[in-house]
Amino acid sequence: DSRLSTQVLSVEISSDKHTRHQILFDPGHGLEERLIREQFV
Repeated sequence: DSRLSTQVLSVEISSDKHTRHQILFDPGHGLEERLIREQFV
């Protein structure tokens, strides 16, 4: 999920407050543990 862009002068990022996502976890493994594991893999 990435794109190479060169010579970028500015970037604007926004989010749609009406878009909802459901994050699923394995039993016994919460969000904090998952974030740490994925950052250092």
